[in-house]
This record gives sequence, structure tokens and C-alpha cells, in this order.
Amino acid sequence: MGIAEARTFHEIKLVLQSNFSESMLADAAVNPTYSTVKQWHTIWRTEHLGPTDGFEMIAVSVLLLLTGRGSYGQLLFSKSAHH
Repeated sequence: MGIAEARTFHEIKLVLQSNFSESMLADAAVNPTYSTVKQWHTIWRTEHLGPTDGFEMIAVSVLLLLTGRGSYGQLLFSKSAHH
């Protein structure tokens, strides 16, 4: 589920509540903004899936190579994917 789908799902859940009011959709404390959900998603993704771009991804690839859990091909692919 992507960010937009998660927001839509959450809004539908709000609408189905017996105490629903239109003001709930406008209240960021009840219905988080797109940027808030995006930030939460970024934090979740990094914590659960690891870095997905930039220096951190290369560092993880080097670490895997040095510990014998990766291959030189993986390292080359990781580096070339960001140029």
C-alpha cells in the first residue's frame, strides 16, 4: 500500500465511524497530512528495509561484500544504480 492509498483507507475508516464529522478530515491531528504520512513511511521503510539510496546503500553493499554475504556484482550494481 502506497502513501496515497494509505491516506484514502484511513479517510474511509474515519467516514465510517458513527461520530464522523467533516471537520475530522480537516483536522491534521485526526487525519494526518500527506507530508506527515510520507515522513512516517520513509522512517518505517528505512527501519524495516534499510537504506534505499545514496551513501548508506553503498556502505551496506560494501559491508556485505567485506563480510562475505554479498558479491562484487551486487556492489557494482548498487553503485551504478545511483549515477
